[in-house]
Amino acid sequence: MTVGGAWLNLANSSSTPFESRSAFGDFTSVGTKAEVHDGLTAELLATHLFTDNIAFEAAMGAPPTLNAYAQGTIAPLGENGPQLPLGNLQPLASTHAWPATALIKYYFRVARSRVRPFLGLGLNYTWYSNIHLNPAFSQAAEAFAGPGGAVKASLSSSWNPVVTAGLSYEFSDRWYATASLTYFPLRTTATIQSVAANGATTLANKTRITIDPITVFAGIGYRF
Repeated sequence: MTVGGAWLNLANSSSTPFESRSAFGDFTSVGTKAEVHDGLTAELLATHLFTDNIAFEAAMGAPPTLNAYAQGTIAPLGENGPQLPLGNLQPLASTHAWPATALIKYYFRVARSRVRPFLGLGLNYTWYSNIHLNPAFSQAAEAFAGPGGAVKASLSSSWNPVVTAGLSYEFSDRWYATASLTYFPLRTTATIQSVAANGATTLANKTRITIDPITVFAGIGYRF
């Protein structure tokens, strides 16, 4: 069992331009884009060795808060309609991400070696909760919903392949330290809907966000 901290390097995050759909037609706000900033979290790893070299590992952590920042001007009804600059909305949105990961790892060198490098492959499932929009953006979206309407925001969940590399350092028969780099190609579709009082969607804004985290982990473990 290992506990530790992880830094999510999100320097490669990007997005497609915002696309808007309403009764007035479909419009793309050219020049708009979003990116997600780096985050920190705590993680718990449970590892079971099937042999001296092959192990299964399940990883789950405290959900990090991810903040999305955007640039450009969104024009949901086209260039002749109302427009909202996104650069002043900092952040545009925030959410809690829940990445659950399962890995098969191969440990090099013989058992009980003080230093053991490892490689791993696995599968990740990520979902999101507690999505909060910038108040100015939410207010603008509410105007399209009309009296009694509401704004709904969602992020699509996804399954993703995972690769990891790292090493384990033995302090004793029971205690060890471990460090790793993990990557998985994470994508999500952000959807923001203006919903009228009768339940009809009057405006839908979407963008496809590439997050692609490189996770740097360091922790201390105890072998039962």
